[in-house]
Amino acid sequence: MSSTKIFLDNTIQIERIIVPSRRAIIQPHLTAEGTSVISSTYLLMEYRRTVVADFIAVHNLVKSYEQLGAAVAHLSSGRARFSKRMIERRQMILGMAMVDCEDADESLTRVGVLRILELYIEGVLERRFMENITTLTNATDCDLAKYPLIQRADGYYELTTTCNKKRVRCQQHAAGEYQELLEKLAQVTTDLSQARGQRTCWKLGDIIIALEAPPDALIYTTDKDFKTICTALGRKLYQE
Repeated sequence: MSSTKIFLDNTIQIERIIVPSRRAIIQPHLTAEGTSVISSTYLLMEYRRTVVADFIAVHNLVKSYEQLGAAVAHLSSGRARFSKRMIERRQMILGMAMVDCEDADESLTRVGVLRILELYIEGVLERRFMENITTLTNATDCDLAKYPLIQRADGYYELTTTCNKKRVRCQQHAAGEYQELLEKLAQVTTDLSQARGQRTCWKLGDIIIALEAPPDALIYTTDKDFKTICTALGRKLYQE
């Protein structure tokens, strides 16, 4: 029996967590007989600084208003200075929490929605990330994947999502060719420590992810940039 190794990018992780219609399509690929699913601590870091951070932001926003409707209006107005993608993702998160609230026979109130969001933040999100994962690689030893989630005495959550090249202890590796990032790559390939810190590391993120994928694994992603990266690095994409 042939086996398939899938390296799971976070574009797929996000879709299977907050888009039910996509989850129905994605899950059979991850649970097919002979399939092993791989992720990494670097991807966990990205997941925490996007998905988990968004859930925290929505929770803290709802908590800061006395009425749920006011929080919804605030998020919809974009007054929080979010990017369009971030606004859309956070709107989806709030909508999902409201649906889950009703499905759990919770009253659709500010308190009920906060309770659902807290369940996600305090455990569900990490379990969802690890769902179907058989191997979690740790090539980068990313610091941000290790920092604990903190709930303050006032009930608000905090999560460290930024790092600094001078203070981090991660193990970044050299990157391959990628036209738009030649200047950064020139620095990194001559001095690997230059890949550390979010200003460089996050710009090289897709390349780091591709390099983390085992050579015999297929990268499962909806990010079109990976086509160029995989061609340059000799990696292959998984096709639904």
